[in-house]
Amino acid sequence: MTITINLAKKDETQSVIDFFEKHLNNNDWVYNKEFLCPYWTAGAIIKQEILIAKDKKEIIWALRFYKQKKNEILSLYQFAVAKDWRWKELIKKMLKFIHCPIVHSRCFWKSDFNNYYIKTWRNLLKEDKLWKQRELKL
Repeated sequence: MTITINLAKKDETQSVIDFFEKHLNNNDWVYNKEFLCPYWTAGAIIKQEILIAKDKKEIIWALRFYKQKKNEILSLYQFAVAKDWRWKELIKKMLKFIHCPIVHSRCFWKSDFNNYYIKTWRNLLKEDKLWKQRELKL
């Protein structure tokens, strides 16, 4: 098992689009369907804002991020994990690859995905009627 982590390349665009579609479609984790738009994904790859992990040549993790220019905080927009690779703690390794010490992410208040955040991203920053925002320090 050899896992490689790198920024998605332009020639991997369709594979990343397909991966997000397969693993993010039809669940309550995606609060905005625009994140599944292939044009947005292609644009994020061009801007080097999608990180992927592969086992051999197969994508097993993909995450879309935005690194804020004014500080060292990274906003995690979306991520998807192949079913056999869930709960393997790869997200911390992937985020360290980007060299950003603080990561923010938010999730719908009523989403089942909050269970993951409670276990992995313990630091709750704020919450309101729609969102719970958490912070992960690497």
